Amino acid sequence: MTVSTYAATTIEHDADPTTSTAGTVLGDAAEYLQTATRTATDPDEVTARGVAAGAALGTDPEAAVTAARDQALAVLAAVPSGTRISVVGGLLLPVEEYLRTRIIELVVHGGDVARAATAAGAPVSASPPVEAVVAATLLLAEVGARRGDGPLLLAALTGRGSLPAAYSVL
Repeated sequence: MTVSTYAATTIEHDADPTTSTAGTVLGDAAEYLQTATRTATDPDEVTARGVAAGAALGTDPEAAVTAARDQALAVLAAVPSGTRISVVGGLLLPVEEYLRTRIIELVVHGGDVARAATAAGAPVSASPPVEAVVAATLLLAEVGARRGDGPLLLAALTGRGSLPAAYSVL
């Protein structure tokens, strides 16, 4: 097995993508989100990670994000399909499924950053691509349905009900 590390992500290349001794193997993005959110959602820890990530962008956030994007694309170009990615808590899932979770992060947190910047007096217009919004919405709906909230979500999406205050599938 060959292991390379990129930021907090370990990439494992192995002959059999269904087995590993390095962590818990998960099948898809919805399972990952359900598992990870049970262990990595302490509000203080989330805030600390967000502050650290913001500080890591330095004095030129746009350049830092562009460089990180370019580096990530270069790493991904060399990763074979089905390769498992090791993330929070030693969880492992295929790279394609991991990327689905990153779309949610980019769409949701991109909106968070735009709202925060606007509130701080530096208006930002964030309009993620429709395809990214659809992908994020579908995955989050799948997570909610798997945990038993499918009828609630369906009723809310069709105007036949509403979600409880502060409801989240994560």
